[in-house]
Amino acid sequence: MKRILCAIDHSAPSLRAAKLAGTIAAKFAAELLLVTAVDVLDAQQKDIQRYLEREHNADSSTLAVAEVAEDALRSRADRIASKYGVYVACTVRTGDAAAQIIAAAREHASDLLVVGHASRSRLARAFVGSTARRVIETAPCPVLVVP
Repeated sequence: MKRILCAIDHSAPSLRAAKLAGTIAAKFAAELLLVTAVDVLDAQQKDIQRYLEREHNADSSTLAVAEVAEDALRSRADRIASKYGVYVACTVRTGDAAAQIIAAAREHASDLLVVGHASRSRLARAFVGSTARRVIETAPCPVLVVP
C-alpha cells in the first residue's frame, strides 16, 4: 500500500477516518492524501459574493469558499503529519462530493480510500443518499468506512 486517500468534511466520522488513515499510512509508510469537496449552493454564493464585494475582493464565491476549505484541510493535514510522521498532501475539489472523491482516487492511483459515514434516517437516505454509499459503489480501490 503506497497511497491512501481520505475524504474529509470535518464531521466527527470524517475526523475519525482521518486519524485511522494516518495510523494506516504510518504502518505502511504510505502517502496520505486528504480530499474535500466544496459544493456551494446558489443562494449561498449570492450571500458570499455580496460579502466579498463589500470587502472589495474580486474573487468568486466558489474560490473564496475553496480557499477557506483549503486552510482548514491544510491545518488537519499538518496535525496528522506531525502526529503520525507521514507525508500528507491535501486537495480541495469543487462539485459533488462522491464524484470528486472517486475522481481523486483514480487520478492519484489510490490503494485505499478511507471515508467517514454518519448514519441517517431511511427517509433522509432515500432522498439525499449517502456519499459513503456512492463512493463504495463506484470506488476504483478498496474502501474503508469509519462510523
